[in-house]
Amino acid sequence: MEDEILFISGYKELKESFRYGLGTASNEDVSSILISLSNKIESTAYTTSGIKLEPIDKFVNGLNGKGLNDLIKFLEPMKPEDLKKICLDSAGKPTLVLVAESYFFNRLLTKFGITFKLNIPSKLKSEKEPSENRIAFIGKYKDWKAVKKQKLEKAENWEISAILCGINNTCVNKSFDFVNLTNEFGKARKSLTTLVAALKNLTLPADPKEQTYLVCKTFESSGYRLFASPEMLVKEYPDVKPPKPRGRMKKG
Repeated sequence: MEDEILFISGYKELKESFRYGLGTASNEDVSSILISLSNKIESTAYTTSGIKLEPIDKFVNGLNGKGLNDLIKFLEPMKPEDLKKICLDSAGKPTLVLVAESYFFNRLLTKFGITFKLNIPSKLKSEKEPSENRIAFIGKYKDWKAVKKQKLEKAENWEISAILCGINNTCVNKSFDFVNLTNEFGKARKSLTTLVAALKNLTLPADPKEQTYLVCKTFESSGYRLFASPEMLVKEYPDVKPPKPRGRMKKG
């Protein structure tokens, strides 16, 4: 089987079908393609999850600030009940709060200009693929292989969200792996206090890629996921299978 990344979607809000042959690709090329795909699908992953995006969008758009220090100043006085109220207004019910929470932090960091996904250019060109009545993702590069598929006929919105979250989770994590950003982080008890303390202790490296990875994994190790992923759906949709752990979490 040839090394490739193939994505097909005939879903009404996400009609996007393409293929990249990876015969001459570098690790950076593959990482770039995966993040480009993540950016294309993530909004639909949230909109089909069952939450309302408008309350969070309205709240975040009213904020001012730029950079990590301003983000810390915003988060430090925030109480857990304040965050819960913001997220519950979007979620509508407790079982979707994790989805709203993920979307909130996703939009918050974007608003403050803090990157949590890689931004790597690639000169590789995609080939157009015919649209089909399904969502499909095939990734094969060297020793890595991933296949995810969902028929659209009679599919419910949460099933669309689940397949896109699964693809998105793979795209973000593998984009880090392919540029050798694989340091493991300890997992702390989830709380805003823990998160703020971790952010205050960050010493950002000079390399922008390493900065991005450090920010993303600091939030994740503090219990907050910055991108759409299957874990956030499980409480409302028990049939969704969370991804397998990526190895033993070590302190680091």
